[in-house]
Formats: sequence, structure tokens, C-alpha cells
Amino acid sequence: MFSISADHISLGLVFNACFLVINAAEIPTKLNLEKEAENNNELQTRQARHVQQQQQATDLQQQNALSSGIQKRVADYSYDHHEDHHHHQEPLKGYWKKKLIWKPGWIKEWKEAKKQIWKPSWKKIWKPIWVETKKQAWKEIHVPDWKKIYKPIWVPISVPAWKEIQVPEWKKIYKPIWVPISIPAWKEVKVPDWKKVYKPVWKHIEVPAWKEYQVAAWKTIWVPELVKVPVPGKKPLGTDHHGWEYIAHDLWKKKVVWKPHYKKIWKTAKKQIWIPEKKLAWKEEWKQIWRIEKKQIWIKDKKLAWKEAWKQEWKTVKKQIWVEEKKLEWKEAWKQVWRTEKKEIWIPDKKLEWKEDWKQIWVPDWKTIWVPYWKKIWRPVWISEWFPIQPEHHHHEEHHPEPSPHGWDRSDRVARSKEVQTQEANLATNTEKSSITDGQGIKFPSQ
Repeated sequence: MFSISADHISLGLVFNACFLVINAAEIPTKLNLEKEAENNNELQTRQARHVQQQQQATDLQQQNALSSGIQKRVADYSYDHHEDHHHHQEPLKGYWKKKLIWKPGWIKEWKEAKKQIWKPSWKKIWKPIWVETKKQAWKEIHVPDWKKIYKPIWVPISVPAWKEIQVPEWKKIYKPIWVPISIPAWKEVKVPDWKKVYKPVWKHIEVPAWKEYQVAAWKTIWVPELVKVPVPGKKPLGTDHHGWEYIAHDLWKKKVVWKPHYKKIWKTAKKQIWIPEKKLAWKEEWKQIWRIEKKQIWIKDKKLAWKEAWKQEWKTVKKQIWVEEKKLEWKEAWKQVWRTEKKEIWIPDKKLEWKEDWKQIWVPDWKTIWVPYWKKIWRPVWISEWFPIQPEHHHHEEHHPEPSPHGWDRSDRVARSKEVQTQEANLATNTEKSSITDGQGIKFPSQ
């Protein structure tokens, strides 16, 4: 797996911001779309140029650091060697060894992306138009006609009338007289009677009551127990760092099951008993009393009555007579008049109708485009590293090789020089035979 650098993240954020700006824009015209495409291409070119400049600056810094480290190492070694041997100056001996290192780099690749575009489409609309039509109308005209009229005339007639005259009449009247009568009345008298009364007495009875006592009973209680239950199907357990996916089959899980148990308990029950008590009861008895009653009697009285009688009177009545008068009547006649009639005519008119039409609109659509992005890779680079060789010193005393000031043991310098020469020859031969290109047959180091 490759690590993602800060430049890569910033580049991705820049591209995401560009896509958000494009999607949030209003409906552009064709000229705006072409202008935005040119701006996007120019922005991508600038970003690629910026990434390339940063990569070149990084490579230059690494080369300068490597060369300065080698020069410092050679200078330190020469200085230490000069201090150890003041009596003679010998040329600095050593060998260059090629070393394969991995250098980070960036390659430009293309990936698919979705870009919102606006494509033309046709929408069916209805627009109003005026259509010439004719509508019905009525025109007033005058036509001759004969009208029936009535003229007033006076006609002599006899009309009835009423004349008042006096005629004799007998009237029935009523005179008041006193008539002796007997009217009923009520007189109060006492008569013997028997009345039923109730006397309180105590009566022995038994009343029910409830007595509590303990009875045995069984109570169901539920006890939790853990049981193993198979889980059907498969369950993904995730992937490891190599990308291998792990799936578990035939799993078991623990499940809590409630099992019933019976426990003996004592509960309180009620039993009916009878308790003797005294009750206040009422006993019937008869008692003689005197009650007052009313007795009907007749009392003499007189009543005012009316007696019929006849009396002669004169009444006014009406007698019919005939009186000469004149009556106004209406006689028929004909008169020529002009009446107004309506004649049907057709006049031009306009009618609003809806005509089918098509309108061009722009609808959003997604276009697949290829956008550049920078991928970090590791390239093999051969560098030359200087390894100094400490010269031998012949003394009369027992030879004890001194350790190198840099911690390198050069006691086997002769054998190592031969081994180095052999390795350089093999390396040169292999280099000539195999031409290594960037990214071909190279295993990148995992981070």
C-alpha cells in the first residue's frame, strides 16, 4: 500500500472544488460552456506544472544532500588520517560502490469523472392565437302591424240600492226570579277504627363472616439459562491488510432462555363462618283509634233563575230599489303601429385558441470525461557511494590493526578489495545486459 502525500491530497481537494463550482453554476450558454472548458484546461495545466516544479525541487534537494554527505564523509576521513600519520602523506585510497536506492516520483494518470453538461431538448408548449370566426347577432328592424285598442264610452244602466224602513218585531227576553233549592254539605263525625302499629323487638340471628387461613399453592417462576443456538448463513469478518476477505460459517451464539420452575408458597384464603348476633325487628300489633269522617247533609237555599218573556220592538231593515246611472265601458278599435323585431345577422369575430408549438430548452446531463491526477511511484536509481580503504603500516612491533575512526573495520581490506572488484565487474556486466526502465519489472517497497 502506498501512502498519500500532502500534495496529492491538496490536488484532490482542488479538483473536487472545481467540480463543485461547475455543478453549482447556473444554466450556461454555449459560449459560457466553451469558456469554462478553456478555464478548466488552463487550471489543470497550471496544477500539473506546479506539481512538476515541486518534484524537480525535491529531487535537487535530495541530490545536494547526498553529495554534501559524501564530501563531508571524505573530508572527515582525510582529516583523521592526516592526524594519525604526520610523518608521511599518502594518497587517499578507497573505492566507489554502486547502490540501488528507491526514489519517489510522480506520474500523471487519467481517471474517469462525471461532468455536468447542458444538452438541448424540445418541450411541447401551447401558445394562444386568434382565429377569425363569425358569431350570431340580432339587428332591430321596424315592421308595420295593427294594434287592438279600447276606447271609453258611457252606457246608461240601472244599479241596485238599499233603502232603510221600520218593521215591527217580537224580542225574547229573560227576567230574574228566586227559586228555593236544597244544596249538599259535609258534616264531620268520629267513627272507631283499628290501626296497625310496629313495636321493636330483639331477634337472634347468625351473620356470615370471613376467616383467613393459609393454604399451599405452586407458583411458576422463570429462571434464565444460557443455551447455544446455531446462526444460519455466513458472516463477513472483514479484510486484512493484504486484501483477503474472511467469512465465518456455522457460527454458534449464546441465547438466554427462560425456563419455568415451580415453587411452593403459602397464600391466604378466606373461609365463610357464621357469628351469632341480635337484630332489631319490628312486630305487628293492632290499636283502636277514632278517625274523623264526613257525612253528607242538605241545607235549604234559594237560587236566582231566568224566566222567558216577549217584548215588541221596531227594527230597521233594508229594501232594494233601482237607481239610474251611467257606466264607462271600453269599445274595441284597431290602430296601425310600427313594432320592433330582431333579425338574425352574422358578424366577424375573433376566437382565442391554443396552438401546439415546440420550444428549445436546456436539460442537465452527465458527461464522462478524463481528468488528470498524480500518482506517487518509486523509481530505482543507482548512486555511487565512496568507501575509503585504510592503508597498511609496517612496524617492528607486533601489528595491531587500529579501528577506523568511523567504526569501519578494515583488517580484511585485501580480501575485501578483491571482493569489491569482483562485485563491481559483475554489476557492470549485469547493468549492460539489462536495461531497466522506469516502472518495468521493479517491485516497489511497501510502506
